[in-house]
Amino acid sequence: MSAPCVGALVLLWGAGVVGPALAQSFAPPEGAGPGSGASALLERALPCGMPAMAVEAGTTRWFGLEALETRTLAAGLRVKSFAVATGVAQTGDGADGWTSLALACGSVGGSGALALRVEARQERRDGPFGASVLARDGACDVGAGGWLALGGACRAWASATQLWTRGPAPPLARPLQFGLRAGADGAALWAAVEAPRPGGDGGRLVGGACAAGPLELWCEAAGMMPQLDRVAREYGVPAVVNVAGVTRVIRTGDRVRVDGDRGVIERLPSETPCASATPGPVVSAL
Repeated sequence: MSAPCVGALVLLWGAGVVGPALAQSFAPPEGAGPGSGASALLERALPCGMPAMAVEAGTTRWFGLEALETRTLAAGLRVKSFAVATGVAQTGDGADGWTSLALACGSVGGSGALALRVEARQERRDGPFGASVLARDGACDVGAGGWLALGGACRAWASATQLWTRGPAPPLARPLQFGLRAGADGAALWAAVEAPRPGGDGGRLVGGACAAGPLELWCEAAGMMPQLDRVAREYGVPAVVNVAGVTRVIRTGDRVRVDGDRGVIERLPSETPCASATPGPVVSAL
């Protein structure tokens, strides 16, 4: 790995603001950046090493929550430099989950790739997936992605999978992400940043991977905001994180009031209703 690539990764990490992307609809848990197979093309529009033909299926339980279990079936085809993939995914249960159908295509070469993806999404509580329900209550996302080889086993990429959206807001918002990945022969390092979006912050992450035969070990480190806070924000659940001393002030069974706007947690007397309680000790987020 060349020194310029390592230096660029460090600079990219320093330019970010907070946390990585959330759970995905089609791809399994994997490192950021270009990936091989139909799922990577459908998920981030970043194809790399696409096989001539591929059929992929998987189940992923995000954060160990049954309500965030994703079941995926995808297929892809590559003819020379042209690649196309389609897939269907279901996340969650019938009350709170959604079904996604996606189609992606692009051009893949040794020095770079460019792809376009379209995803149609329908809440599972609206009934069986179909054209009539999609037209009335469904949503659609259109996006693109691409990567460019910089030399020395270093690649730069950009992915914007929700350039245009129609219908209800996506359950997992994905702003513009760009980054660098460097490495070969079973070892790699990467760094990525996300562009800020209205009502939210940007994001940053760094990661690394090593592989031996069919096995790969990888990890990613987020910025300042924990994953739990990001999940709560995406689902509209009030949450306060990074609270100093909370385990010393609040005990199991205590009643509390959580103010997500101010980043404050107040302990309430157990015999007093929440609405009119006189606050006890207050702890605030860092």
